[in-house]
Amino acid sequence: SAQELAVLRAAIDELPARCRQAFLLQRVHGLDSEEIAARMNIQPRMIRRYVARALEHARARLDRLPSQGSGT
Repeated sequence: SAQELAVLRAAIDELPARCRQAFLLQRVHGLDSEEIAARMNIQPRMIRRYVARALEHARARLDRLPSQGSGT
């Protein structure tokens, strides 16, 4: 829904800069951890941590949305 998209965008904006960058490079631009790590000059393991942190944050924000009934 539009509300979920707005919450997701806000959640991404709330992330620390490097975490947000790693997340967007992987999820939006389709780069793998090694490519992102080379661009950001850090280890691929840290990229995986950043992406996991971003996903956890986004999920937590989406979980706070009121449940929408199925209407049936």
